[in-house]
This record gives sequence, C-alpha cells and structure tokens, in this order.
Amino acid sequence: MRLPALLLVMALRGASGFAARGLGQKVIGVDLGTRKTGVACGGGFVAPRELCILKQDLRGFDDFKSQDALIERLLKCAIAEGATDFVVGKPLNKEGGMDDITRLAVQVAGRLRAAAVTQPQV
Repeated sequence: MRLPALLLVMALRGASGFAARGLGQKVIGVDLGTRKTGVACGGGFVAPRELCILKQDLRGFDDFKSQDALIERLLKCAIAEGATDFVVGKPLNKEGGMDDITRLAVQVAGRLRAAAVTQPQV
C-alpha cells in the first residue's frame, strides 16, 4: 500500500503496525530538510508540539555520516519522549511527483526504521 503524503516508520517496540497500537501511543513527526529538520511529538488525544529543530547538512544519498548523526538524534528524542513510532514527511514537487529531497526522505526514513527496530525495548 502506498501512502501519498507520509511515510510511516515503524517503532522502537518492534510491534506489527502503527494502527494496531492504538491512539494512546506517542509519535515523533519528522519534517526532513537538507539543512534543518523539524521534530514534533504527538499522538492519541494530545495535540502535537514542537520538540526542536535539528541543524545538519545532508549533502545527498551517499552522505551516510550526516544521516547517521541525524538518526541518532531522532532516536534520542523518541526515547526521551517515550514515543513508539516515527512519521516522516514525504515532500513532493508541485506536480505531486518525487525529486531529490523526496528520495532523500525515503532513504533516511528507511535507515531510521532499520535503526529504530534494533534499539532495546524501553
């Protein structure tokens, strides 16, 4: 199933799916950019709130060092907030298609998912 506007990245707990965990779970929202990444927390009946804006310099698909540093910071945010999931925004161009930042977001989301499921359960 393809989600048009969002990528769902599974959780620190390793459960089977986002919807199955119910409304009470906290979620970290990620708005990825090449220079800054917005991070928010919300979920259930709680309005989302901004946590921070992370500054980084993501130079492209092969800049794994910067991606790893960003992912580490996002995991720390999730653990500190007790969040179990990530939602990573999928930026689209004016025509609704993918471009370089979209592909970078997809790549970072995949790497974030892989890193998240290897974290010890809290």
